[in-house]
Amino acid sequence: LFTRGVPLFDIYSGEFYRGPQPTLFGANRPGGVLNLMTRLPGNEWHGRAGVSYGNYNALSVEAGIDGPVVEDKLAVGVRGLFSQRDGYFENLVTGNDPDGHETLAGRVQVRWTPTERLDLTFSAAADRFHDGGVIVRPIDAPGDLFDVKYDQDGHNHQESQTYALRGAWTGEHVKAVSITSWRRWEQDVLGDFDFAEFFSPNNFPLNGLAGFATPRVKQWSQEVRLESL
Repeated sequence: LFTRGVPLFDIYSGEFYRGPQPTLFGANRPGGVLNLMTRLPGNEWHGRAGVSYGNYNALSVEAGIDGPVVEDKLAVGVRGLFSQRDGYFENLVTGNDPDGHETLAGRVQVRWTPTERLDLTFSAAADRFHDGGVIVRPIDAPGDLFDVKYDQDGHNHQESQTYALRGAWTGEHVKAVSITSWRRWEQDVLGDFDFAEFFSPNNFPLNGLAGFATPRVKQWSQEVRLESL
């Protein structure tokens, strides 16, 4: 339910760090760190666009452009993604494909370098996921593996906005980096959590179980790094 919150598009490079990384990233997590980097706008214009299509009407459209507004001083970048696909499953009760996916995401970056030593970058990103319901089916249930019987299809919607300001100052012997960010994330989940075609299923202790969840998260973060050169 929660892994759809990071749309992967316009990735410049990626690094996988195995195990705890408190020295490099501050926060200590035993599972390791996935470090994804996007291209910063600079003095050269870059553009890209791509379209892909596959079965289940899987469509993905991605585009982006970045370059200088004032050479050596101000640069901007804009990128976006839209993707969708039909569901793999069929709900025999409603006649719908309950597990379709739809993603819309975008990012804007503004980079200002007033001096050779100072580099300021502001970024704003937003994403929206309109997905179908959570599908759970016993593998030994009779019938086709991709057929389900729910009295409602359900949905899993997520939205988030992230704003970040990164400032870097490079001296002769020391580099200082400050990153301030604010993120709002919310989710809306509705599902037929008794996973049955009847509102009052047999041998179930409750009169049907339609569940919903609407968590909301707002988070500030501040990171400061000093490193010798």
